Amino acid sequence: MKLGSLVSHSLFAVVPLAALFAAPGCAIQPGDAEDTAQQADGLKAAHAAAYTVDDAFATPGPFAVGHRGSGVNLGEDPTRPIENTIPAFRTGYKDGARMVELDVQLTKDGDVVVYHDDFLADYTCINTLTRDQLESAAPQIPSLRAALAQAAQFNRKSHDGSGLMMVELKPPSPMCDPGDTDDVVLAGAAVNVIAKAGMTHQVIVTSFSPTMLAAAAATQPQVDRALDINALQLLPAELVQQYTGMPVTEITKANGLGLRWAEVGPLYRLPGYSSINEFIGTAYYLGCYTTLMDRLVPLQAPDQAAALVQGIHGLGMKSVVWTVNDAAEWQFFAAAGVDAIVTDDVPLGVSLQPN
Repeated sequence: MKLGSLVSHSLFAVVPLAALFAAPGCAIQPGDAEDTAQQADGLKAAHAAAYTVDDAFATPGPFAVGHRGSGVNLGEDPTRPIENTIPAFRTGYKDGARMVELDVQLTKDGDVVVYHDDFLADYTCINTLTRDQLESAAPQIPSLRAALAQAAQFNRKSHDGSGLMMVELKPPSPMCDPGDTDDVVLAGAAVNVIAKAGMTHQVIVTSFSPTMLAAAAATQPQVDRALDINALQLLPAELVQQYTGMPVTEITKANGLGLRWAEVGPLYRLPGYSSINEFIGTAYYLGCYTTLMDRLVPLQAPDQAAALVQGIHGLGMKSVVWTVNDAAEWQFFAAAGVDAIVTDDVPLGVSLQPN
C-alpha cells in the first residue's frame, strides 16, 4: 500500500464513538453531545473576533508551537522558565509562538492540572493527591483553567495571532492507573474545562491514545483533536524492549478500537501500529484535525516524507511534527509540507516561519 492510501476501516467500524464511551464511570450521558454543541455554537459567535486554530492553520506553514510552553526545562537552565508553567506559556507567546503545547493530569479530587507525567519526581502519583496536597508538594504546577486564562490574555487576531493551545491528554501510566480506568475520565474532564473557558476553537487536544481522543470527541465534539505517534509504536515488541530497557506486555484494552495495545514497564500504556497507514487510518476514523508525528517517523524514510504529508493532507487532515530544534531539520520538514512544528527553541522557530 502506498503512503497516503487509507487502511481498511473494518478494524475500527464496530460501534459509534458515543456508544463506546457511554459506559459506567464515564461522564458522558445521552444528550450531552447535543447540548455542548449548542453551547459551543454560542461561544463561537461570541468569540468571532478571536484568533482560532483554523486561523493559524490557514496561514503559510509551518508555524512554531512552543513545546511545554517555551521548551523542555525542569530547572537545569536557570535562564528559562520551568516547563509547563504559567511563566513558560507567557514566555512562549511573548517570543512569538501562536500556539503553545502542554500536558495535563488529573488530581484525586478531579482537578485538571498541567504536568508532563502522571507522577512527581519522587514517583508519587498525582491521582493520589488532592489539588491542595499537590500545590503543597509542587506549587509551580498550574491548573488547566489557569493556563487557558493565560492563553486568553494573548488571544487576538491582530498582528500574527496568538493565544492558542495544544493540550496533550497523557495516557495514565500502569503504575498510577493499574486498573486502566482513568483515561476516559481525564479526557472528558479536560475538554469540559476547555469548553467552560470558552476556548473550544482556540485549543487542539492531542493524545497517543485513540481511546482518549474518542472520549474527548464524545464529550466535546467541537474541540479539535490530534492523534500522536512515537516512532517506537511502529516497532515490534522486542525492539521496544531493547530501546527502552523495559518489558513489553501485550494487553486487552477496553475500548481499544481494535488496535494492539501494550504496557511498557510501569510507565506506558500505548497502542502499536503495524504501519504508518494504520496510524493515519485511525486518525482519520477519529475525525482528527491533524496528526502529530515524532520527527523520527518521517526521518526514517526521508525520501518519502513529502508523500506521507501529502497523504495526510489528502484525507483532509493537517500534519504536525515534534520536536525540532535545528534549522536544517526545520527546513527539511518545511520542504515536506508540514503545517506546524513543535519546538523547544521558540525564537528559532518563529524566525524560520514564512512571512
